[in-house]
Amino acid sequence: MKKICWILLIAAAAICTGSAYVMNYDMPATVYEGDMIIAEGTGTLPAGTTMELVLYSNINSIVEVDRQSFVVQEGGGWSVSFDTTGLKPGQYKLEVPKGYKENLGGSSDITKIFSIVDRSGEIFLTSPAEQKFNGILEVTGRSTTRGDRGIEIMAKNDEGTVFPREWVSTDSAGSFSVKIPVYKEGTYQVYFYDPKGVIRHTDYYLIPSSPTVQPTVPGSTAKPSTTIKPLSAEAFASVSSPAYFKAETATGELHVYTSEGKDWILCYNDGKGASVTINNHQSTTAEEFTIPVSGKTVYIRVCPASESESGYVKINAEGASSLTVSADASEYFDDLSKAEATQSGPETIIGTLTAVILSIIAVSLRRR
Repeated sequence: MKKICWILLIAAAAICTGSAYVMNYDMPATVYEGDMIIAEGTGTLPAGTTMELVLYSNINSIVEVDRQSFVVQEGGGWSVSFDTTGLKPGQYKLEVPKGYKENLGGSSDITKIFSIVDRSGEIFLTSPAEQKFNGILEVTGRSTTRGDRGIEIMAKNDEGTVFPREWVSTDSAGSFSVKIPVYKEGTYQVYFYDPKGVIRHTDYYLIPSSPTVQPTVPGSTAKPSTTIKPLSAEAFASVSSPAYFKAETATGELHVYTSEGKDWILCYNDGKGASVTINNHQSTTAEEFTIPVSGKTVYIRVCPASESESGYVKINAEGASSLTVSADASEYFDDLSKAEATQSGPETIIGTLTAVILSIIAVSLRRR
């Protein structure tokens, strides 16, 4: 009977080893903050198979940053991308998660370790971050590394690209100046590039040249009100890696609300007391809060209510002088760690055959 058991074990190992799939890809050892990570690979996985790659931060502890799925195409090819905008410099890794890597052989690329480097110090900006809207966004500054070789600039807002990536001239000191035509107020993200990749990115805020005054009804004692479009910022959020924001305020009221489409949990902290959690709707309706402010900084935390959910959340703020993504805001909130959601990978015949063989072994041993 022992001989039969050993034969079955060897057969199970042979089946698992012989049937394992292979997945390989390459990526650079260094990525510049703000660049897209594009992982492209090949393998023996069947066309139509859905797989996942997870981006982890490995700076102080291992924290999930983003998770993307992809579908294998004919011939085994596939590709997936991750945005590094707003990520701290340091060590990161891409990894095939549990539930998927069990079906891959030993020659597969399960984990890729790389570093994100911050080059923002190579660009000094002299144009103000906040400008009155007049149809033009002025971007001026100096590159410390390019000299008169020029740099590339791209600008976008929440509706898409408004200034496609384009080379602009620099003088011998690296100075540049460009006027970008724009048609609306709001937040604009401007990116600066050289042949290596992203050098820096920054937000510009175009505010109304004069507030819109609402007329009062004759005889009414109500004061005229001004209408200013809210500021907005966007970041990826999951249960294990919430999104954090920082709102600078003046005197008045701060009204903050999330984007819709997911059941978000919204928290805020003014830096002086306990954080406040809002999850009133428990649905895909936006969560919101309104608080009185007097020139203080308000820190904001957002994550999905369910561990199975993740994605980009957009925060809108009325009554804020600035709103930015801020990983440093995490220190103002309790660390709510939850177990990573169990993910299920592609089903193969390997698991079934192995389970059957091991069951036979167990029954045989009991009969003895």
